[in-house]
Amino acid sequence: MVKGLHTLGRGAFDLRHVFLGFTVSDRLITDLSLLEEYPHLQTINVSKNLLTDLRSLERVPYLTNLDASDNQLAEVLDLQFPECAPGSAWSTGASHVGSQLRVADLSRNRVRAIKDQSGHRYLEKLYLDGNRIRTISGVSGLAYLTTLSLNGNKIGKIDGLGSLPLVDLSLDDNCLRFLENLEKLVLLQKLSVANNAIASLDGLQKCVQLGSLDASDNAVERVREVERLADLPLFSSLFLRGNPCASLDFYKRRVIVRLQRLTALDDEPVTSEEKIKSINIHGGDESDVGHRKEMYKKYFGSDGAWENTLPPFVETEPSPAQEAAVAGRVVDKLVHHAVFDAELAAIHSYDLPAPPSPAE
Repeated sequence: MVKGLHTLGRGAFDLRHVFLGFTVSDRLITDLSLLEEYPHLQTINVSKNLLTDLRSLERVPYLTNLDASDNQLAEVLDLQFPECAPGSAWSTGASHVGSQLRVADLSRNRVRAIKDQSGHRYLEKLYLDGNRIRTISGVSGLAYLTTLSLNGNKIGKIDGLGSLPLVDLSLDDNCLRFLENLEKLVLLQKLSVANNAIASLDGLQKCVQLGSLDASDNAVERVREVERLADLPLFSSLFLRGNPCASLDFYKRRVIVRLQRLTALDDEPVTSEEKIKSINIHGGDESDVGHRKEMYKKYFGSDGAWENTLPPFVETEPSPAQEAAVAGRVVDKLVHHAVFDAELAAIHSYDLPAPPSPAE
């Protein structure tokens, strides 16, 4: 394991020469106790091993970047770093200030639940892809968290995020049916919810910083769902491929005419020419219908009857704001949450210890 030490640098307080990095990946390691002899390490990569416990890292108080993906861990950062008592922080000469973690990757482990992570108060990026997590919890107290990735879990409801300063949120390959509880994420710029069961884009109207949404491979049937994104001033990139609506006639034109700020749709650039064509095909005051009518009168006179040989596309889908649709979504959401909570309670009941036998 000693061969994994790298990056010679200066210690944080005494300026001695120390190793700042450690990388040992795919070596079947089960124990990290050797790292206790190198307390100045700041970057550790122990991915693709057989680790079940990270508590040896409590003796590495300056750790800022941790990659423990592809192991056998059941807990998320179950670490208690040393921390000075407020009343004697410097009188004893101690200098520990608790967890310094900024980036942690625990993807593809055996995590079922996220316990309170407020002890890692400086955490900025947390990756928990490919675990067995069903509910989002334990992260609402992370005041610096900007990136959270929970792809490939079993999450059925977006909750437990509070008002985190998230910029990038990834929830691909889960069990989501609704976009909810996102209105307090006022800094959110990128949201990815691909490969879920989402049928409506309702719930994003107050995410005023949102610039990119990946909702590919979901259950969105109506093109007019994109109207819920029309008032977002910075929105420019949308993925809807793999949804039923993507196979409808004039799909691309119908999306672009409603989202004129788009620069990319389904990973293809949206050009100015396409925006003009999308307006023309829908007719209206901004289309070229009026100009064609004027040209007809100019060259053929006002006596002849002008006929529009390119009639505009007639939208048959109802508005997503119709009361019937709203009421239907509310009922669906209540039923989905009730079923999900019941399943979660049943799973937790299996995890509880068996009750003691009654005394005879």
